[in-house]
Amino acid sequence: MASRSSSNVSFVRFRHFISDKIGAKWFVHELACRCFQTSGNWLRVYCTDCPEEFSRCAAIQIMTTAIQSCISFQEEQNALQAWAKAWQAQSEAHHRLTASKRQHVGALPTKLESSWKTQEDVKGFTGGSSSSIGVIISTLASLLEVAPRTRYNVGLSIFIRDVAGLDIGLSSQILRDAFTQAQIPARLICLATRERAPPLLRAAFPGSSVSYEIAEALIKNETPPSSHLLPLAGGSVGMAGAGGGTTSANTTMPSTIDHMNQLEALGCIIGIPGVKRAVLVCESDTSSKGRHVLTLSKAAKKALSIIFNESKSSEEGMGQRDIQNYMQRCGVDTSTVPPQKIASILNKYPTTTTVASDGGKESRYLSLEGFLAYYGDTAQTNEAQVRADLHTFGFRQDLTRRAEETRWYTPTGHSSRQHLLQAVESVALDIDLLRKGKQQPNPGAYTEHGLLCFHLHSLAYSACEPLAEYLLATAAHGRETNRLLTEALKTLSRAPTGWAGTETFNACLMVFKVLVSVPDQRQLIRIETLMKSKDKALPHAEAGIGLMVAAKDLSTTRTSQHYSTDFHYTAVERYINAVKELSKLQKVHEWMSKNRDLWSWMEHWLRSDGLNQQVRGDISVRREGAIHPPPAPNHNHSDSDMNPGMGNDSEEDDDSNYDQVENYPGRGKVIAQGSGISAVNGTYTLNESCDGVGKYTKDGVYKGQEQTFSLFRCQLSDHTRRWYISIVPKNHVPGTNKDIDFYSAAATGGEAENPPERWTTAKEGRDPAPICTWKHEDDDGEGGSRMWNGDSLEDGDDFQGSNQDSRQLGFL
Repeated sequence: MASRSSSNVSFVRFRHFISDKIGAKWFVHELACRCFQTSGNWLRVYCTDCPEEFSRCAAIQIMTTAIQSCISFQEEQNALQAWAKAWQAQSEAHHRLTASKRQHVGALPTKLESSWKTQEDVKGFTGGSSSSIGVIISTLASLLEVAPRTRYNVGLSIFIRDVAGLDIGLSSQILRDAFTQAQIPARLICLATRERAPPLLRAAFPGSSVSYEIAEALIKNETPPSSHLLPLAGGSVGMAGAGGGTTSANTTMPSTIDHMNQLEALGCIIGIPGVKRAVLVCESDTSSKGRHVLTLSKAAKKALSIIFNESKSSEEGMGQRDIQNYMQRCGVDTSTVPPQKIASILNKYPTTTTVASDGGKESRYLSLEGFLAYYGDTAQTNEAQVRADLHTFGFRQDLTRRAEETRWYTPTGHSSRQHLLQAVESVALDIDLLRKGKQQPNPGAYTEHGLLCFHLHSLAYSACEPLAEYLLATAAHGRETNRLLTEALKTLSRAPTGWAGTETFNACLMVFKVLVSVPDQRQLIRIETLMKSKDKALPHAEAGIGLMVAAKDLSTTRTSQHYSTDFHYTAVERYINAVKELSKLQKVHEWMSKNRDLWSWMEHWLRSDGLNQQVRGDISVRREGAIHPPPAPNHNHSDSDMNPGMGNDSEEDDDSNYDQVENYPGRGKVIAQGSGISAVNGTYTLNESCDGVGKYTKDGVYKGQEQTFSLFRCQLSDHTRRWYISIVPKNHVPGTNKDIDFYSAAATGGEAENPPERWTTAKEGRDPAPICTWKHEDDDGEGGSRMWNGDSLEDGDDFQGSNQDSRQLGFL
């Protein structure tokens, strides 16, 4: 009842302030005057002290609407611009003192002082000599400084976001400039990153950068409160949810929604397009069990209908193949999705059915109604997944769509063929299109310094990846980003290996992708720095932190006695994963094609036949429990019907690979020639089976000892298959990290597959890789040989040259 009443009051005031601009102006002046009071300060009461969500939201809506009407007056615009210039002068003077280091400089004031304070005199509101809106913004700066010590300050972020996000022409830019000059963006950055904010910002804004632990201690009750004194709604220290209620079970840590509100407020001020989230679900007119049924909003239905029409290949709807392609487009590894999963989607949601003209097979298609019903269910349980899918298809947070020229590109010389850009490239082009022909905005020294802080973008990535991409692309466009890039590279070098470092790796990879995708005059410099930086992670380090420099060093450095082999190779794998993912970006692709000599040593891990798969390669554990994380998983997706996770797979032990039916065709042998390791050359004869196909062995001498060389296929931890020529230790099955791998080759995964002809060098191998020919056991001539990738080579052919041509990455 209270919530309905608050909403009605808000709606009435909303209509009143739109129609009565004079009344709205009086209200804003009254609101500014009350900012100098204590108990009567409406901003503090409703933005930091109010625990009741609907009352807080209603008050914020009323105040935002009043400011929207008030700023339409020319004298209010002039007063706010003069106020902003005064703040700019005060901030620049403070920064000059800080930079000179000649004297101790305290925190940046939260209001105008000295000769500038006349711009906030309440007596000048009527005549236009001072700004009432400016006083409100200064009060917001003061409240942000004490925000870590208040429990219900979610209203601060929402109010700043709503005012800065107003779309009212020139007045909008005047409001955003005023927020910027009062250092509201810098204070929001400090409030988000706290003790991890840059030192310059912590010194200027010590209140908003107080750590969670200190903030908790400052507001902790000395005695346990009585039950009747418990607050009306919970909240975390310095945060609350989008609506102001409890958003986190841990009272010392903010929730994802808390951070998203702050980041959206920051994005609105610095001019990120479409940053404010549109509502995905709303109450419908129908009810069930006394509650309104939730349904997709009109904007969400419109956007998803566009996606559906672009994804279907038949007028009837999306068939099984369309659904599979759609899942793959959304980042799902469709090889792990059983057909029964797609069938369950068709069974659960509305479909259309067609029957062949001859009365034969019946086909079912997911209809638009079913597609929307699926996303209606998903939006209520996993909103992040829905927003991630919308982002993939070019929709911003507010459900407007990026321009077509930012989503597609035409390769040189192929004017009739277009290629789809990755989402991160599309975001960078979207920002570039917005900035084209406009002057580079100046957010001020403090805000610019904070926008290029790695911890801010790492936090943004954890909260919402699409929002993080837009934030970083806006911050980096046209600016020097070497400090941020170096910080991200150092963070990557220090990140723990294995699953413990997955989130850090993904955050670093997001930063790398965005920075190299920004199409400005510094784009090539960023790519060069990312790949070749010689900066050191630590003073005593020998190698640089550039991806290719560090990867090369780790691949050649002897494993330290203090670390296991698995630790060493996982570190190498992390860098190769990063290069592999970055190579999918258009500009990095072009750069790598021109600098092949820098990465040719890792070419066998970056072959085109494995470029879109996980890097297992020849350096990670194939079995025995250590499953390699995917190179860039979409962390917003979960185990749902259309986007299933790995949890749906069977948990059988990998040894089941050796119990499969033997499907290899007849008995045969493999002849290996031209290997850089002479002991690998020779005839391998069929000896049992592995992974359901033939395994071949030969005896030889390696490092002065008699060894058995095995040629076999095995399944990797990412469910792909690969052939290996290795020495398998006695009493071990093939395919473990105990093997000594010399050469490897991609497998088709077929049930009746013979070994391939072309191979690549593994970690213990030496160029050139061998050429392998499969023959029937009783075939001693050349005519019966089965060649997979070309004609057989006669004795004396140049294996090295032929092999070099076969191991192209696909760039040329």
